[in-house]
Amino acid sequence: MFSDHTVFATHHVKNVDTQRYYSPDGRLDLVLIDNGYRINSKWEVKNNKLCHKIGNQKIKCREVHDNNGIINVITPWGDIGMTFRDFKKGNHISSVN
Repeated sequence: MFSDHTVFATHHVKNVDTQRYYSPDGRLDLVLIDNGYRINSKWEVKNNKLCHKIGNQKIKCREVHDNNGIINVITPWGDIGMTFRDFKKGNHISSVN
């Protein structure tokens, strides 16, 4: 679902919008929409959870729920932490800014 796709994401906890490209090799290109800041990161699926390692942070794995094409990432306390939408095949990160 994520591999080789660019997706728009809203992080509800941090109140930040990002655009992310999930490369098939596990690289995650992440761009903050408000200022264009880029963060090179990593991703994987482990035990049916989506895992991110953003910058120098430790790896975090979360459950994901598909709600008719809108993907919700669930926090450890059961709330929706992030929402992913507008999946596009390929890398479209350069279209930010």
